[in-house]
Amino acid sequence: SDVNKICLTAEYILRLNTSILLSDKNIKYKLCVQSLNELSTDSSIFNTQTMMDHILTQDIFDNHRIQLIKLILEYYIELRMHHYVKLQTQQITGKNIRRNYTKLILFKNQ
Repeated sequence: SDVNKICLTAEYILRLNTSILLSDKNIKYKLCVQSLNELSTDSSIFNTQTMMDHILTQDIFDNHRIQLIKLILEYYIELRMHHYVKLQTQQITGKNIRRNYTKLILFKNQ
């Protein structure tokens, strides 16, 4: 499906740029732009006749098709970045002991 193609492209771009995920500013915007550039050559995404008829009256560079692709990319990249940062935090801090030994931690000083 079209959403699957968009997400796979975003995943490809994310994996290419894992070295700068935590160090660069505006990384979400940069990844979205790179993904849009990668997707610009694929004209099969959201290419139904209804969509084509709908975007004929809109601006070429900012129509509903492009806006839909941007929204999907932004949500997917944000989701993956949250996951990546969570894994990095867990790697740095170690496993959360409180989750496993709830009663032991809460009643330790009794």
